[in-house]
Amino acid sequence: MNHAALFLMAQRTHPTETEPIQPEIQTAPSSFSRLMGTAMADADAAAERYLEEQLMKAFCIDTENNITALAARGQAPKGTEVFSTKPEFAEMARGWPMARLVEVWNSFAGAPPFGDLKPVKKFENQAKAVRRIWDAIQKLEAPVLEKAVETPAPTPEEIPTAAPKLPRVASKARKPRKEAATGDAGAVTGKKAEIIALISRSEGATLQEIMTATGWQAHSVRGFIAGTLGTKMGLEVESFKNEAKERTYRLGSGVRAAS
Repeated sequence: MNHAALFLMAQRTHPTETEPIQPEIQTAPSSFSRLMGTAMADADAAAERYLEEQLMKAFCIDTENNITALAARGQAPKGTEVFSTKPEFAEMARGWPMARLVEVWNSFAGAPPFGDLKPVKKFENQAKAVRRIWDAIQKLEAPVLEKAVETPAPTPEEIPTAAPKLPRVASKARKPRKEAATGDAGAVTGKKAEIIALISRSEGATLQEIMTATGWQAHSVRGFIAGTLGTKMGLEVESFKNEAKERTYRLGSGVRAAS
């Protein structure tokens, strides 16, 4: 075999340096990108569900078994148990004794707007108690959430360039302001003053007496006493049951003495 034949055979077996060799490239999908996309979608869905839960109508029950309707779940006061659905209420009441379910029912039975309901001594079973309580409290009306009113920004023409100068007047000596805790009913008028007068009595006033005098529902009375009198006005209001086992409110002894 001559040299030319050997050269041709070598060319067929080993490619020359000028022939490009195409590398085999494998493209695999990015599992990390898919994982991040799924996590972000789950986080968005969870945030949306949480927002819906916070803004949906709910109920709360306190340690004295008073149930109050809420316009939004996020309005529930501290120390209360919150529920929005019948299954959620049933799960909450699962560990309650039957005596507590009876007390919850009797706390509102016969009082507006539950005038057609009668107190009970016992329930046949827990499921029936939960169903009757849940159906009854649907009559409670939640306070309407106040929407923020946007005030348009003033135009340049509405902004005064300089405030007008007013003549100086000698200031009068201010009288010392009475503290809110003095229980001064003169600071309020109408139904507020009437409630303060009722609970200022030595025997206080029952929830039913206050509801009759004001025309308010039970949850409105409780909200006024806890929020307006207690939190805003700083009054000490005692809550107890009288000899007839009726919920009763009374101003603290120190407040009554000051007033």
